[in-house]
Amino acid sequence: MAAQSTTVGFTPSWKQPEGNQWLAEPGGPYAGKFYRSGTVRKAALSAGLAVVSYAVAWKRPKARKYVGVFNMAIGASFGAAAVSNVIRNPYLKP
Repeated sequence: MAAQSTTVGFTPSWKQPEGNQWLAEPGGPYAGKFYRSGTVRKAALSAGLAVVSYAVAWKRPKARKYVGVFNMAIGASFGAAAVSNVIRNPYLKP
């Protein structure tokens, strides 16, 4: 769920101004916009969450329910950010 909503979040954000400085391009012609470095960081965050979730669920089978709830919550937050980006993106306005 988190990986899917992260992928959906890339499309409206690409080359758009980024409010999160951790995801914004640090310099060059796309400074302050969501570009390559932000993509790598967001993908690494999603991959890290997936690996940690898998490891916890594998090591502690009784915690699988809580890991699932955690993954759904992370996916929902990424999805909410994607919807917010679609709403604010001037190129996606009718």
